[in-house]
Order: sequence, then C-alpha cells, then structure tokens
Amino acid sequence: MLFNLLRLHQKSGKTTITYQQKFARLKARSASIALASIFLFGAIPKSEAKSSEQSSSQAEERGDRSVKEKKEVPSPSAAAEGRIKREAARVIKAFEGAWTSTVTLDIPSLFPQPLAFPMFVDCSPIAQNRGIRCFNRGDIPGGNVLAEDCIIGFSAEDDLVYYMCASGGGRSSVEKGVWVNDTTIEFEPEQIQFLGMPVTEKLTISVPDSNSLIFHVDITLPDGNRGVLHGPSVPRKGPAPVIVNRPPVNEASKKLLEANLGNWSTSGTFTFPQGRAQAFRLETQCEEAALGPVVYCQSKDVSKRNTKYEHDCIWAYNAVYDQINLNCLNSESQVRAYRGNWTSDSKLKLEAPVGKNQGTPANDTLELEYVGANLTKFQGLFKVIPGLLDLQLNGSSQRFK
Repeated sequence: MLFNLLRLHQKSGKTTITYQQKFARLKARSASIALASIFLFGAIPKSEAKSSEQSSSQAEERGDRSVKEKKEVPSPSAAAEGRIKREAARVIKAFEGAWTSTVTLDIPSLFPQPLAFPMFVDCSPIAQNRGIRCFNRGDIPGGNVLAEDCIIGFSAEDDLVYYMCASGGGRSSVEKGVWVNDTTIEFEPEQIQFLGMPVTEKLTISVPDSNSLIFHVDITLPDGNRGVLHGPSVPRKGPAPVIVNRPPVNEASKKLLEANLGNWSTSGTFTFPQGRAQAFRLETQCEEAALGPVVYCQSKDVSKRNTKYEHDCIWAYNAVYDQINLNCLNSESQVRAYRGNWTSDSKLKLEAPVGKNQGTPANDTLELEYVGANLTKFQGLFKVIPGLLDLQLNGSSQRFK
C-alpha cells in the first residue's frame, strides 16, 4: 500500500507469534486446499461437489483405487466456516470507517528533511462482509498525488490477510500478512522500485483501539541505509477534502479502462472432469476509481441457485513490471492475484498462483478476447485442487447501458 507514496515522491489468539514463524508454518502445508476455488465467475455449486463426492465413494466400493487416491477434499465444516467468518469480520472491524492519517516519510540518507502530508482513508465492507474496500488519497507536496484503491481481506485458503492495492501512479501490489497479536498485522517484506533502485519495505498495521489505525513501513535501501514511513490515523467526520491533483494516465491504463468500464451481463459454463457442465450468470458493474486510472468491478451471481455469490476485483496496469494485474476477493473468502499481458491488440492472458502440484507451481489461467466495443469472450482452466481437480471455463460478457 504505502510504497506508492515512495514512488510518487521523486485481534483472535492470545499467544504472540512472529510473522516468520507463521509463514514458515504455512509454507510447510500441503497445497491441496480444502475450499474448492472457482474465483472470478462463481464458486462450485454444493450440489456438484456432493455429486462428485458420491461418485468417488461409489468408485471406491468398486475397488477403483485411482479414484480413491484422488478423492476430493470435503467441504469445510460448520466450525471452520464460522472461524473464517470471524477472521473476515476481524479485518473489517480494523479498517471500516473514514480516517484521516498524518503521514511522515523519513529517509535521512535521501532527503534532508522528513516529508509530511495528510492522507484520507475511506473503507467499507464488500463481498457479503468477507472483505473491505479502501480508498487512500491525498495531495503530496511537490504537486504529486496519492490515489489508491485497495481490497483487504482474510483468505480462507492460506490463513493470510491480503492487502491488495492499485494506484493511479501505475503501481499494483499484493501484500500478505498475519495477525501476530490481538492488535497488529505484520506483512511479508516486499521488493519495490524507488528512484530507480530496488528497495525493501515491510508494512505493519496496528489497531490499538477502535479510534486508532496506524500504518508503519520500514524501508531498507540497497546500501543498507534505512528509513520509515509512519501514518497514525484517527476517525474522520464528514467527507474528505477535495484532492486537487490527479494521477497520470498512460496509454496502457487507457486501454484497460476502455476494455472494462461499464455494466456487463455474463453467462458461461463450468465443465467438470467427469464431463458434467454447470451454467452460471453474473451481473457486473465496473467503474473508474475515484481518482483513476484503476477499474473497480463488483459482480453478483444471478443464477437460479440457493446460494448467491459475489466478488470484487481491481483491474490495473502495473507500469513497473509492464503487466496487467487483476486482484480479487469473493464471498467465500477466496483471493486471487492474476498477472498477465496482452497477447494481441484484443486478447489478454492472465495467470494466478494457486499452490503446487508435486512440487511444481500450479496456476489458474484466464484468457479474454475483446470483440468490438461491447462483447468479451473468455475461457479458463481453474486448478481447484492442483493435480486432482481441474475445471474448464467458457463464456462471454455483453456490455449494456
């Protein structure tokens, strides 16, 4: 999140653990995730999961060892689902509301004086209260502007808190963290580019009480010199002041805006390994973020199912790595961070890591073709359980007014 400032400037268990311990524990886990994860276009219907489970059971009775070895991971229990909801609510409680932050950037080896400015943060729940969306914005001395759109939420698949932001300055990031005590989230160190050099930042967010939200970034330069960015925040009454400056809009961002803005009606089909197909329908609204040039999309399942599904996504161009980023959170507490590029003037290919299959990284893939101004065709392969269960996706989206 706050690393964008650098570029612009030319609560559950009582036991305290370190973020290194928790990450080490998570890396040792099996990559086969209990939650089946169909991310962009809807979760697997429970009836399909049950049917697949029954098929596996019947095959085992016939002595089909190959199916027995590839038995699907069962759905999470009610207790596990309750824990996931509590973790999601914990994140929302930490961020929800309107905040004013007093930010100070201090890197003595680069700047003779600390840089101070106000940042305005507005956060509200999304995806049926499974995450929160935050706008971070402010005018920075020197005519620069901070403009970020962020999705923050707990991932049920790896027990991490994801902080996913896209900025008007052409940056997109995914930071992963854990609660190290009742009030503090520590995130993994992140490599960024700052003034043309590689810099390591480590974000920590603290919520000491209901009236405090503190952002802190430790910065390490290539030569070993250090700096900090610190931003204590307090609740704000009333709207944020008008931001005077606007971030630049490059050609790649313009293309992404033109391709995705508007209201969309989506229909498609999931094809299961056994050949069964499941149709779905979504309605999606995509808007430009408050200060641009980021696209924020909210989708709702309008299929005739018992369970409704929602997901929120941020589209952005990452100028540092010259790639398209698509970061999403859904109402099943599942997170996907897609990365990719245009393969032609009208085709886009994206991939998102979803674990490993026999030690080899596994990725969801999504390919889109923009046909004219109002039609998008898509296909994908989703690694629900890497090496065991893959789903194929096909469909199209029609833009309407």
